[in-house]
Amino acid sequence: MEPHQTRSQPPTGWENLLADAFERAFAGGAATPQELAAALNLGGPRRPDGAAWTEAELARLGVP
Repeated sequence: MEPHQTRSQPPTGWENLLADAFERAFAGGAATPQELAAALNLGGPRRPDGAAWTEAELARLGVP
């Protein structure tokens, strides 16, 4: 299985930065939406609209 076989195009630079930020957050021990939002706001890209990450936004995106 290819990691991007369901995608129509490669991930964008922003998507790669976000994925890297999630990996760092989980490696750093983040386990709750609150901890993930805090980690993303400290070391990840801002949301596409420029706003800070929130628990509500992560929940909207399906992050448990």
